[in-house]
Amino acid sequence: MTPHAFTDAESGRDVQPVHPLDGGLLTIEDAARLVALGRSLLYQEMDAGRLPYCKFGRARRIPRQALLDWAQAHLCGGWAVAPNPESDCHSQASGSNGLARAYSQGTARLNGNGGPKS
Repeated sequence: MTPHAFTDAESGRDVQPVHPLDGGLLTIEDAARLVALGRSLLYQEMDAGRLPYCKFGRARRIPRQALLDWAQAHLCGGWAVAPNPESDCHSQASGSNGLARAYSQGTARLNGNGGPKS
């Protein structure tokens, strides 16, 4: 069942809700390669409950969108959209702008260049 689109109050645009598994599932190795980090760090984040995953027997798979959301939460500088107390740069994050609200509601998406979609 596909959720129905709704209109974003701030932009007036129709927004299609995102299903957490829409981007597919990644192996730990593929996820580590995608974010250029070690497997051990990903396992630590999963075990701490900060990185969602699916478990099939002993195999773990990370939803691609969950991995991208987790990485985005660690952005520093002008692109940080939600304060994250676990991040080294949480004091620089700007959680009060429209992009942060859209991101927290699951309506913000990035283009292939890392910037917000227009």
